[in-house]
Formats: sequence, C-alpha cells, structure tokens
Amino acid sequence: DAINAVKGAIAEKGENYCYERQGDGNIACQYVHGNQPGCLVGNALHRLGVPLNELAEGDDGWGLNADEMILNLSSRHLVSPGRDVVTFLLSVQSIQDEDFSWSEALEEGLKAVGRSE
Repeated sequence: DAINAVKGAIAEKGENYCYERQGDGNIACQYVHGNQPGCLVGNALHRLGVPLNELAEGDDGWGLNADEMILNLSSRHLVSPGRDVVTFLLSVQSIQDEDFSWSEALEEGLKAVGRSE
C-alpha cells in the first residue's frame, strides 16, 4: 500500500533525507530523475508498480501535483487509489516540498488520514 511504499523509500534514503530540487530549483519536485524515481511520491508510486516513463510524463511540462498525477494515472488504469491514499500522498508531497525530511512527511501524511505509527 502507499504507506508501506513511502516507508520503503525512507528506508532506502534514510530517515533524515530531504529531497533536493533539481535544475534551477523553481520546480518543487520531480517524480523522476534520469532513470530513477525522484521525489517521495514518485518513489512511492514506482514502488506500487507505476513505470518510470509514466511518472516522467507528469514532469514533462505538466508539473502535476500528487492528486493530479494520481488522477492522471488512474484515468489510464495504472493505479486505483481510494480517497485516503490521495489525501496521504498529497500531504506527503506538500510537506516534502516545504523542505522537511521524508520521515516528517510520512508523519504528517499519517496525521492527514487519521493514522499514527
């Protein structure tokens, strides 16, 4: 599920990892960096089975935030999330984009859906 996918990304990068913006820093985050998942939501969606090329389309001039990206992927039958998943991932992305660590983003995402761990 999305929570475990986020936890997996955190386990890989480390609890204190903070996302580093690419390029000139004007774009808050990118789902894909080269041939690797980029931001936390990109990492999570890739862990949930979304191919990198599909995620990269959200970076190509669209600048989709998490809920727009999920809606786009859902319309193409690549994901089928419930409301809590969208709320969770949007919260996670928002906190990450404010330069907090991925573990802090997870904590806030869990709060947004009324969960704690």
